[in-house]
Amino acid sequence: NLTYFGVRDTEEPDDELMSKLNIKNYMVAEVRYRGIDVCIHETLEKLSDCDMIYISFDVDSLDPAFAPGTGTVEIGGLTTWQALEIIRGCAGLNLVGGDLVEVSPPFDPSGNTALIGANQRAPNPSSANQPRLAPLAPATNQPRSAGGCCASTGGRPATRW
Repeated sequence: NLTYFGVRDTEEPDDELMSKLNIKNYMVAEVRYRGIDVCIHETLEKLSDCDMIYISFDVDSLDPAFAPGTGTVEIGGLTTWQALEIIRGCAGLNLVGGDLVEVSPPFDPSGNTALIGANQRAPNPSSANQPRLAPLAPATNQPRSAGGCCASTGGRPATRW
């Protein structure tokens, strides 16, 4: 199971492969139109059968107004609060790992991109009662099937296979 948030540039072969593999790609326009909470809720439903979750956070999913220090600058990206809501929306899931990619210090003279990247961390279980903007899907006691799942932001889908 794979879900993308914030991918802004796909080509027809990317779209065909995502469709064939049942990969959901929440383009920035869809996130803005439908709302981040709806998109997160749908993602949590899709990943509800997964017993392991891996998050890959691609900094170039963010708008360069917030994170200019990346190798692929493209306007119209996610805001920092949307990115934080995606990460916070994973509270309560069995996160087994993650990565942060595309931070490029030579393109980040202010250090803002690195700072944003440093704050994109998995939710602390002890902070589960902190308020969040996006409501989470209800917890379930259903057993989860074996297998890993991934939620990702940004990047070019074709480079991930």
